[in-house]
Amino acid sequence: MIPPSLHPVRALLLDVGGTILLADLDLVGSVLAEERIVVARETLQTALLEANRHYARAVSGGAEHGAGLDLLLSTWLEHAGLSDADSARGLELLLAAHDRYCLWRTVADGAAEGIAELRSAGVPVGVVSNSEGKLQQILDRAGLGGAFDTVLDSALEGLQKPDPEIFLRACARLDVAPGDALYAGDMPEVDVRGAIDAGLQGALIDPYGAHPSYTEASRFSSVAALVAAIIAG
Repeated sequence: MIPPSLHPVRALLLDVGGTILLADLDLVGSVLAEERIVVARETLQTALLEANRHYARAVSGGAEHGAGLDLLLSTWLEHAGLSDADSARGLELLLAAHDRYCLWRTVADGAAEGIAELRSAGVPVGVVSNSEGKLQQILDRAGLGGAFDTVLDSALEGLQKPDPEIFLRACARLDVAPGDALYAGDMPEVDVRGAIDAGLQGALIDPYGAHPSYTEASRFSSVAALVAAIIAG
């Protein structure tokens, strides 16, 4: 359940990559395999958790999303046990694939249904994501093009999380006071702490159990679980 301090939730704002859309590990594996770089799916999953931590620290420290993305992918390959040469080639391949497909393109189980249910209950839902200017197209391809009341793409907004202004801008577009809005994402420093610093309520989406000891805000396994808790009150 959501702690009483998080009620009422009059608007929900969500991160996209790692929250609504999860990494397509099969795509990543197949892209690498084209160059005979073979990595087990389980290894990719484990390595991604550590790469996410590096990305969050970089962006919290002021790195631009693009630089952070390069760091995320290179750290991902490093922790997957690739050689320096394979990591360098793999980075090129994954950057190209991300530009073409978006590596984070698998809709999390129950997310679309939960978002639709919440909006039907009169609670607007928006997204705020550090992205490369193609967020709406990514959502369109995932079948979520019309699922949100507002979409903020950092590249188009000219600022990125955890800058408080991007959270406040989203609240203004939904015509809701920051304290009545809840923002949820998968990175504690960038998403939850950023939202709380902007005066919003925050929640962590932790689909892979990467932060089992996290206590700064409510932690949920998925967007669907979060929405169920909001509706249950």
